[in-house]
Amino acid sequence: MGWLSSRGGLKMRMLISCMFSAVMITMSATMLAPERLSRLKTVIIGSYIFVLAAAGNLYGQIVGVPMAAGLFLLIIAMSERYRLENGIMAAIGYLLNMLCNNLFCLGIVSLIKLPLDEFNNRYGELFWSIYTVFLWLFLRTLRYILYEKLNLAGQIGSIAPAIRYGMLANGAIYTSIFLITISLGENAGYSARALGFNCILFFVCMLASSLLIIISASGIRSAEQKKAEEYQKEITENYVESMEHMVDELRAFKHDYKNIIAQMAGYIREGDIGKLREYYQKVSQTEGMDYDKEMYIWRSLRNIQPMEIKGVLYEKILRALSKGIEPEVKIGDGLEVAYPDIQVINRMLGIFIDNAIEAAAETEEQKLVIEAQSADGGPVFSVANTCRELPDLSKIFQKGFSTKGDGRGMGLYWVKNALKEREELIHEVSVEGGMVIQRLELPA
Repeated sequence: MGWLSSRGGLKMRMLISCMFSAVMITMSATMLAPERLSRLKTVIIGSYIFVLAAAGNLYGQIVGVPMAAGLFLLIIAMSERYRLENGIMAAIGYLLNMLCNNLFCLGIVSLIKLPLDEFNNRYGELFWSIYTVFLWLFLRTLRYILYEKLNLAGQIGSIAPAIRYGMLANGAIYTSIFLITISLGENAGYSARALGFNCILFFVCMLASSLLIIISASGIRSAEQKKAEEYQKEITENYVESMEHMVDELRAFKHDYKNIIAQMAGYIREGDIGKLREYYQKVSQTEGMDYDKEMYIWRSLRNIQPMEIKGVLYEKILRALSKGIEPEVKIGDGLEVAYPDIQVINRMLGIFIDNAIEAAAETEEQKLVIEAQSADGGPVFSVANTCRELPDLSKIFQKGFSTKGDGRGMGLYWVKNALKEREELIHEVSVEGGMVIQRLELPA
């Protein structure tokens, strides 16, 4: 590496030079890594460098290019958690070593006024020993600053992958260009000072380009984050607007509901059943419906108890008929619903059937099937309907999701939350034969 290698020395000196090169390069490539490699892996890397350093004594500095490439690949392959980060820090450590080595060497040569070749012949082993100790202390101190003071390892997760890939490619490219330039410069007869200046120049350029990569990637990430925040803000504003609209509708509904109850109570006090029936048909939008058909529907529900369930099913079937839908109703014999919180069941069934009616009304078949049967585990309700377009089952329970426009999609969201609080209820939704099926199983 650098001018540490003596080109015309004895074989023993060459082996010692290769040994020191292996130690220094291994330290510089591994000591700054966020994931420390095991001793065995470090020995493998050192052995690899030793062999390539020996080849460098025969063929020149150009061997440093494949040696550096293989070194980075080895470190990345041997790393388990921080592959990219280990590769980046290996490139930085390698260039720091080259920079310090050349500056250290040039400083001593300038101080004692000796040519570089003569200095290597006289004091090579002593210099390598001193520099190895210096390099270890330098890298140890730098690692302490990076990981103990600056907590680099804790901040790695927040660095975008694009930045990490860019830093790795930048370090590898600069290292390769640096080694090629030094090799060509030596062959061309450049002075030691010129080559030392190149070391400084390349390292500064690598730091500058790395900083540009970080700034550019961070700017892109900030722009994307701002765009995502604006989109989230828009969604939130639309949701708040929908909720305000729903609250206004709920207030109006409560007012109308009280008026309806009051008027029905008046007919009951007067004992005018005919007027009561007429008013009920008006508010339930079943005016003009055949009275015999109403009674037939009521009788078809005779096998289900209690009255609360029967009343809800009756009202929903009448609503379907008012929209021109002839529902198919299947009620098992002797169906008794003994669930304590019957109002929750009524609301769930009401939401399922209301959604089914709206969906079926948009189709040509207008098919709606309401089924209630007794099973070993308890009563089972099923609501099936045709639909114009099959829904995305992964989204229908999301808050605000609806194919009917804004201000909708809260019914099934409420069902999802209610089911979370009641693990004894088993709910399934599926698509079979072009129909959406909601199935609700109650405990016995």
